[in-house]
Amino acid sequence: MGYWNHRAFRETASDGSHLFSIRETYYNKDGTLSAYTEEPIIMAESVENLREYLNWMLASLDKEVIIIEEAQFVDDDDDSSYGWLGDYE
Repeated sequence: MGYWNHRAFRETASDGSHLFSIRETYYNKDGTLSAYTEEPIIMAESVENLREYLNWMLASLDKEVIIIEEAQFVDDDDDSSYGWLGDYE
């Protein structure tokens, strides 16, 4: 039986630009690549953006956990109030 970890990947988009992602990656006992997940866990336009997104994810662990079954949404007519990036800066 092998092992797995997360790895950064780079792929070329149809327009020639590069996309970077984090995927689960699986290895054989001898360390050779066995497989990786088809869908990325997270994708960005650069390694720096991946790092930023991952830091936001880590910061989310310092906040109260939202319980899906108890989540209640409040309708707000002012779309400019989202400011979601401000929550992570």
